[in-house]
Amino acid sequence: MWHPNPIIDPIYELLWVKVGLGRDSLFVGALYHAPAPPYSNSDILRHIESAVFQIQNDHSGSRIVLAVDLDSLSDTEVVISSGLTSVVSQPTRGDSHLDRVYVSHLIYDNIKIVRSAVKSGHMAIVAYTGHVKRTISKTRSKQTFRKHTAAQHANFLACVTSPVHTVCLSSDPQEEYDRFYDTLLFLLDKYYPQQTVTVTSTDPPYVTPVVKHMLRQKNKFMRSGRVEKAAALATKIGLAIKNYNSAELSRDGVALKAKCMWAKVRQLTGRSKDQSNYNSAMSAELLNDHYAAISADANYEAPRVKHTCNY
Repeated sequence: MWHPNPIIDPIYELLWVKVGLGRDSLFVGALYHAPAPPYSNSDILRHIESAVFQIQNDHSGSRIVLAVDLDSLSDTEVVISSGLTSVVSQPTRGDSHLDRVYVSHLIYDNIKIVRSAVKSGHMAIVAYTGHVKRTISKTRSKQTFRKHTAAQHANFLACVTSPVHTVCLSSDPQEEYDRFYDTLLFLLDKYYPQQTVTVTSTDPPYVTPVVKHMLRQKNKFMRSGRVEKAAALATKIGLAIKNYNSAELSRDGVALKAKCMWAKVRQLTGRSKDQSNYNSAMSAELLNDHYAAISADANYEAPRVKHTCNY
């Protein structure tokens, strides 16, 4: 354990550990910044700045790693105050960038965001060096879909000009239906062939096989320098995600019941329903006493009644 000098107020939930690396030292800090802390953001930023300055001043050449649960803190403010470099750029809870890792030296080659091994709404951050590691708990499945574009529609309409199936009235109805469906499946496979794409368990629910295919195409365009095509495809991807979310939220029972609606919102945003920030020591009586105390003036004196008329 390492403590800055002088010892800080314990209201800051910041813990430092000093690790020996041969002749050098590594200082690892972990900070939890509550949603409603008993201190201001400027106070904790000044403390981080002071601790980092003391480490660099007393232990020249040492390395610093600081893991922070930001919540209401700004990533830019932490970087400016500490002088450290932020190495995590991916969301760690839904679409929110709540968890960050800051380093004084670029000692990590790769950063992975994986599902936590414990029950938590937050993802786990794995920072490491060496070969790229695969996520063990991630499952992959191949799904098929039919791509349909304006060019495919035009080709289908240009080639299929006559009736595709003629009903024979003397045939058995079931056999006639089977031949009809065989004809339709043949046309589908010819003009709208099936394609396969790999979807993983870490993909959000709105990343359908079609969206996954477009994302891969967009990355291919970006790597080849075709930025305009990539931008146009990004617009289509955003529209597809918007349509999926709208359809999910407008299903029967979701829009009518608040509980179902918020459950669907948590599913789409990747957030979990937890109450980890609930303070069990807080009660209605304490809140009433607090607001009664700050709303009352102990020096208040009632004004004297003025007699403005005679009876």
